[in-house]
Amino acid sequence: FYVLTLFLGMGAAINVGAAKISAVDAGGNMAGPLLAQYIGGGADSLLGNFFLAFVAAVAFATIVAVVAGLVLATALALAIQTATGRFLGNTIGIDLILVVVVYAALSSGPVTGLVLGTVAGIAQDAMSAGNIIGVGGLAKTVVGFLAGVIGTQFIVAHPLPRFVAFFAASLMHAALFLGIYFLVGRQIGAPFTR
Repeated sequence: FYVLTLFLGMGAAINVGAAKISAVDAGGNMAGPLLAQYIGGGADSLLGNFFLAFVAAVAFATIVAVVAGLVLATALALAIQTATGRFLGNTIGIDLILVVVVYAALSSGPVTGLVLGTVAGIAQDAMSAGNIIGVGGLAKTVVGFLAGVIGTQFIVAHPLPRFVAFFAASLMHAALFLGIYFLVGRQIGAPFTR
């Protein structure tokens, strides 16, 4: 993939030109689509515009697939956590929603961790009896964002650094969750019960 990216970037720089690519987007992110348009015959040709539209559609489909995967993983974790809590009691000692949030943040960055932490945390709070809605969302938002920052600053692809990141995220989540309840002065309700 990286070799292909090198050839596509060089092809765009040689054929389209760095000035034209920078004129469309200062970051150079349009090099691939502009190269596709150039190969098809240029900006004024039907085939060139078709190639440009095809590359844009593939990029959009990739983004939609990633978002759908994150939504599916979050929904599945929420369903498993809720079902086991309601039918088996609170026997799961691991927060599956937090695992999904931290994994997504380490893989996709801080914005993904922030958004997924907010949505998943509020959904988990809404399904928990006796808890203040938003406390889990706030805790998972902060943890997701910080895990995403860690994922972009350090190499956490190997098992040991990833385990350390998950462990630190779990401790931080627990400290934030319990700290907010302590500040509010309320008892914590049992999550996922009727």
